[in-house]
Amino acid sequence: MIENPTVFVLAQRPGPATGLPTWTAQGDLLQAVNTGHGEFARCVLCASTSQDAFDLMPIAFNLAEQFQISVIVLTEEQIAEALYTQEPYDLQKAEIQRGKLVTDPETLKALKSSDRYDPNAEGGISSRWLPGADAATYCAQGDEHDASGTVSEAWSNAKRQMEKRMRKFHTLKSTLPQPYLNVTLHGEQGGHWIDENDEIELLVIGWEAPLE
Repeated sequence: MIENPTVFVLAQRPGPATGLPTWTAQGDLLQAVNTGHGEFARCVLCASTSQDAFDLMPIAFNLAEQFQISVIVLTEEQIAEALYTQEPYDLQKAEIQRGKLVTDPETLKALKSSDRYDPNAEGGISSRWLPGADAATYCAQGDEHDASGTVSEAWSNAKRQMEKRMRKFHTLKSTLPQPYLNVTLHGEQGGHWIDENDEIELLVIGWEAPLE
């Protein structure tokens, strides 16, 4: 509701409930994609190797900040608790992208409270500034609110704010890479990014994080 960038790591184990706490599983995909008290845009990433556990985290934080959403990174028991010999992580790969976080002093002074949750914001992503900044104040709480964060349960306002938040889904989707198709022909491997020109008669998608 407050459109605050957040990143969660969900280390999957067999359920329901505590289930088999020392075993590995990949059974929480639908929970990560669909769970929530009301609808909101979110991004779900999956780490399938120990290297992914490094590579995906900068991406997860960048997506969270760029789109002001929650990002859920799925691992599982094997990755979460196993020991690996890992090459030192190249910190130059971890580019930081803050999205519409406003830090420039002059721009901060020009902000209005209603800029924070502006329902007309392009792509559903409005300006964001940190507490204590030299800028207008706004309310950030869990009730439905208007552009300045003030509580409003009017149906017209609720509709505008819901549509604003859900526009992020389409904005996010347009920035994500297309699936990559691996093809083996006559014993030789190849592949390409799938696009709208591909004619695929049957597509089978498996969901399981491989063990190292």
